[in-house]
Amino acid sequence: VRYLRAFRLRGAKVVSCIQDLIPLMSPGFCFPGIPIVFNDWFRQTLSLSTAFMCSTEVGAHQLFELLKAIEFPRKMRIGYWHLGADFSDTIASENSVSQFGETRPKFLAVGTIEPRKGHSVLLDAFDALWAEGLDVHLVIIGKPGWEAEHVIARLKSHPEQGKRLIWKAGVGDAELGGYYQACSALVMPSYDEGFGLPIVEAGRYGKPVIASDIDVFHEVGENAVTKFFFPAGSR
Repeated sequence: VRYLRAFRLRGAKVVSCIQDLIPLMSPGFCFPGIPIVFNDWFRQTLSLSTAFMCSTEVGAHQLFELLKAIEFPRKMRIGYWHLGADFSDTIASENSVSQFGETRPKFLAVGTIEPRKGHSVLLDAFDALWAEGLDVHLVIIGKPGWEAEHVIARLKSHPEQGKRLIWKAGVGDAELGGYYQACSALVMPSYDEGFGLPIVEAGRYGKPVIASDIDVFHEVGENAVTKFFFPAGSR
């Protein structure tokens, strides 16, 4: 912050990047201490910045509405840019392809395991499909996040674990690329997101996307080959 202050005093333009406003808009989805830290960072950054770059148009609009609501006393330029996914230098791993099996439909979920990501909803949905006799395969890739103990315990003890359900806490780019290449569709049941990079990554391989019906997913998934949206939290 002191460096930004020094630059401002010298007349420099200070452009700050912000991924999302979730700690302010939906603090219940964050680790308890994060909203406090984020609020302090945001206040200081807001006072020193001449412009903000967001990762989505949805995020830029949220920031604009927030500054309008608090009657921010000076003009602030706000823009946005989309993140990308580049697997061009990575050879997809055949090991991940073989773990999916040959014939059954294959679904992939990528993201840190935490309440906001909706893994409980995802497991409920696939439990229902398996109970109905559908022979489908689910791979979940994501490291444990905060308050994930109950989901992790459910994954480890699940009767389909190692069969039609696979959980991997972390994989390299080659293996991840292999899973994207082999899957039938990406599933993203998040309640809220700042961007949703797996949607872009799935698009790199021309894969359909099944995602929560939230504004940011409509924006990021605009160019997806095929997309299906469902109410967040429903299975």
